[in-house]
Formats: sequence, C-alpha cells, structure tokens
Amino acid sequence: MSDRDEKPVEALARLKSFLEDQIDELEAKLAEYKEFIKAIDLFLVKTSLKTADQLTKPGESGVVRDIKDSAGNILGRLEITDNKIIFTPSSNIKISVKSPSLQSFFIPKVLEKYRVEDENIRGQKGLDEKSLFKYTIEEEDSNIKRILIENYREQQRVREIERALRWTVTKAVS
Repeated sequence: MSDRDEKPVEALARLKSFLEDQIDELEAKLAEYKEFIKAIDLFLVKTSLKTADQLTKPGESGVVRDIKDSAGNILGRLEITDNKIIFTPSSNIKISVKSPSLQSFFIPKVLEKYRVEDENIRGQKGLDEKSLFKYTIEEEDSNIKRILIENYREQQRVREIERALRWTVTKAVS
C-alpha cells in the first residue's frame, strides 16, 4: 500500500474506534437511564400512582390513606395492599352497620356490583374462586369495626371504592 492508501485506512480506523467509543458511552447512559426509570417506578409505587397490574403484584408494599371529610377531619384509614383494601374507622367515629348510606348505597351499588360483575366474568373468562371480588364487614356493638375487600384487581375499582367510601362515611357520621 502506498502512503496515499494508508491515510484513508487510518482515518477509517480512527472513525471506527471513535464510533465504538460513542456506542459504549451511549450504552452506559442507556443503562443509567434504565436505572433512573426503575427508581422512579419504585417511588411511584410507594406514592400509589400505580397501574392496574402493579396493584396486584404479590409482595408489593401497601399504601395507607386517611379518609377525611370536607373539613379535613380524619374519618378512617384505608390500607391498600396486594389484592386487599382494608377500611378502619377512626377510634372516635361510630358508623352504624344499619346506616342508610351503607345499606342503600355502598353495599348494593359498589360492593355487590363488583361481586356480581366478577361472578359473571367467572363463567366467561375462567376467573377462579380465589380471584373473585369479595368483602366482609366486621362489626362491634352494631358499628363498623373494619371493612375488608379482597381481589379488587383493577385500579379503577380502588378509586371508585375510595370515593364511594368517603361519601358513605361522611353521610353516616353527619
């Protein structure tokens, strides 16, 4: 090869080396950005900005929210974990299990609606017995001690349950 032929070859070799270095840097940045995304996802999970599939991942830590009335008084606590929602009224709040807002609205229009919906889905999509929406209202001295909801499966259901529960409890104590 002549000197003339070597210069373009050297230039191409330097260019190839430069491009390989750039690729390595970009791959390192990409890996770093993926780590940032993982950290952001963890933060979002902990602050309850979750997708429906995230809400039902086993082993995921729970979210605790206070249910408040319009004046900011805490009426109870809502715990959302794995596939459960647990509502516990504040110790100073008494909610009768016979409350009209509970008996005429929350149970039939929200809880029973989802239970029946899952029963219908069960036959069509093969939802097994363990995955069906269910709820239990625990009482003490004719007042709600705790409401346990299992297998909500969808974030939309969590939002609706929380809104309806807030309304129900506010009406029941006012």
